[in-house]
Amino acid sequence: MADQQPQLRIEKLLREMVNRNASDLHLRVGVPPVYRINGALQRPFDIRVDSMMMDSFLDDIMNRDQKQRFEANKECDFAVGARDMGRFRVKRVPPAWNDCSRDSSYQGEDSCF
Repeated sequence: MADQQPQLRIEKLLREMVNRNASDLHLRVGVPPVYRINGALQRPFDIRVDSMMMDSFLDDIMNRDQKQRFEANKECDFAVGARDMGRFRVKRVPPAWNDCSRDSSYQGEDSCF
């Protein structure tokens, strides 16, 4: 049986972002997730993001309109709310999701998870 890489979920990555007080999360296929913490880039996981993981991350946070906007414009900016974690700004650019920043000023109740 082939070794299977553990799966990361976007909710886990966002929760860890909040727990570590990170301002940004950078995701690219082929490298581990990177957090910006106090201006320094850190890789707390030794798991490389593969294309299936990235597709799963994007499916979990992007709606149909956002996906169509990305296909038409080759980039998409949007916000996503996550249960008990707050709101995150997302910028997706080809070939992968590029940036997620915490919006600490948001006090709303919206949620996608």
